[in-house]
Amino acid sequence: MLPPFIVSIFRNFKVQKETKNFIQWKGNYADWSSALAASDGYDSELILEKVRDATIKVKTGQAVYERDSFIFEEKQYSWALLAILMRIAAQHANSLKVIDFGGSLGSTYFQNKDFLHAANIQLNWRVVEQPHFVEVGNKDIASNELSFFSSLEAAAENFDADLILLSGVLQCVERPEAIIHACKQLSVSNILIDRTAFIDDTASRITVQHVPEWIYQASYPCRFFNENAFIESFSDAYTCTLGFDSFADIPLITEDGKRIYWKGFYFIKN
Repeated sequence: MLPPFIVSIFRNFKVQKETKNFIQWKGNYADWSSALAASDGYDSELILEKVRDATIKVKTGQAVYERDSFIFEEKQYSWALLAILMRIAAQHANSLKVIDFGGSLGSTYFQNKDFLHAANIQLNWRVVEQPHFVEVGNKDIASNELSFFSSLEAAAENFDADLILLSGVLQCVERPEAIIHACKQLSVSNILIDRTAFIDDTASRITVQHVPEWIYQASYPCRFFNENAFIESFSDAYTCTLGFDSFADIPLITEDGKRIYWKGFYFIKN
């Protein structure tokens, strides 16, 4: 019986209250360097240690699912992402070759491999990450299906990829336009975006993401994209065929009343 705007205010308050002990985003910075100066940065060894320990537990069967170093009691799926992976594999004789840019220690691979194996899909999954992640990944996590590289160019060498995956990463790099350009230059048939942050505003925003101590205490710059401009950045080479909401991230309201939300997009080469 309440007017819609009252319901909206209540829901936003409820989300903010429920998430106050979880990851938070604060500030509106003029540039990336300002946000970096106000944060710890991404190269913390603590982050790598937490991700490594959680991923090894998943790999060895001691845990079911890991995301952002956090272990879950049951596996969660991005059904849109999984459907697209299976669609692409069906177009390539049940084979799937993936370049996973910013893929941590293989979170998305471990999330989906059981489904893909059950469909008799042959996997070759290459993760592109920071050098210290690559070192640990190839030492402790890699398999005959999963390997780690420190650049897009190295991962693409002698590798006819079917898909470039960018999940939860473009908002975390200083120059996302350079990554997008490099991906387009590889001319891979499919680009799949997932868990990417957007702001309901006329322009993008740079902020600082704060991770609470009970996960691992850290802070680093983060960008909220303008959705239309983001899609347009691919349009000279790719067509956006699908947009979908993130399976994991809860929409939020900024301190100045702007809506923050997470989406994915499926692009096919023109």
